[in-house]
Amino acid sequence: MTWAGGVPGVWPHRKGEIWCAENSLELAMGNDDDLVVDCAAAAIGHTLIGTEVCMKQVHVTTRSQWRRWLAQNHHQEKDGIWLVFHKKETGRPSLEYEESVEEALCFGWIDSLIKKIDDHKYCRKFTPRKDDSGWSNTNKRRVQKIIQEGKMTEFGLAKVEAAKRSGRWERDPRPVINLDVPRDLSEALARNTNAKDFFEKLAPAYRKQFIGWIVTAKRPETRAKRLEQCLALLAKGEKLGLK
Repeated sequence: MTWAGGVPGVWPHRKGEIWCAENSLELAMGNDDDLVVDCAAAAIGHTLIGTEVCMKQVHVTTRSQWRRWLAQNHHQEKDGIWLVFHKKETGRPSLEYEESVEEALCFGWIDSLIKKIDDHKYCRKFTPRKDDSGWSNTNKRRVQKIIQEGKMTEFGLAKVEAAKRSGRWERDPRPVINLDVPRDLSEALARNTNAKDFFEKLAPAYRKQFIGWIVTAKRPETRAKRLEQCLALLAKGEKLGLK
């Protein structure tokens, strides 16, 4: 086991980012299957997830590496991880999005938030799927595909069977979202000029993302938290980044 970054316990960082250097390490797992795992505080996803908890970043470049990581860690990382992707224009090897989602489904995980790291990289949050979460038609098709290909594991299949027993498998989880700005968001925007200006300049699809994320909250405290997070992003001129 060797420390990443060349210096024990140290990981390169930019001003304004918080890193848990003591947890940054490189896991040697073979010539072409090296995985680099570092623990980055959620300053990367800070305003999105509203937590101080340190979350791991997982760096892989192939499907086999990602599957191998999931096989070893899917039952341990209860809070999820950030999977790092290189942008195509960098020319650097990077896992394909479709491959990342299919392998996650194999182990009962799901993707959600995305966040820019720098001009060359971004990360996507992967977490264990909750039993009460909905299943999109796209993910249902993916499940059928990976079952036919023999890639599905007992862990992913357990999530599918639980959804079928509860009836969630047959439901369409997508709520009907329109562009009517809810009262709480409208009042919050009125108190924040920067957020209001950016929100009004957004294309309808991006405005709908913000509105949808707020109005689909199941609990009042969740809605209030999402509203606060949305305002913080809008004030900085950032889009939501929800999948």
